Amino acid sequence: MPRNVVMRRTFRYDASLGRLVEVGQSIARVAPDVMPDLPAYRSPIDGRLIDGRAQRREDLKRHGCRPYEASEKQEMLRRREADEAALTRSVDRTVEKFWYGQNSRGRELLEQAVRAGAGTEYVRR
Repeated sequence: MPRNVVMRRTFRYDASLGRLVEVGQSIARVAPDVMPDLPAYRSPIDGRLIDGRAQRREDLKRHGCRPYEASEKQEMLRRREADEAALTRSVDRTVEKFWYGQNSRGRELLEQAVRAGAGTEYVRR
C-alpha cells in the first residue's frame, strides 16, 4: 500500500457478543501538510525586505523581537481604549480648570470665539 494511503476500519460495540465488531473498512488518502512560505513584506523596524519564514526569524532575532500573537490584539485594543478614555478625562479637567480660572470677561471672549468658529485640538505627544 502506498505511503499516502491509510486503511480505516470502523467498529461498533455489539452487546450480545460483549465486544467490538468491525462494521466496515475504507481507504483514505493522506497527504502531507504543506505550509506555503510567507509573502514578502518590509520590516517595520528597518525597512528591509523580508521574504519568507527564515528571513522573518532572522529579522525578529536581529531586533530582539518575537512573533505577534493574535490574543495580544484584544489586550492592545483594551489598553488603547483605556488610554483614550484617560486622555479625554484629563483634557476635560484641563478645559474646565482653564474655563473656571477665567474672569467673566475672559469667559465672554472665549464664548464669542467658539461661536465664531474657533475650535480646539489636542495632540498626543
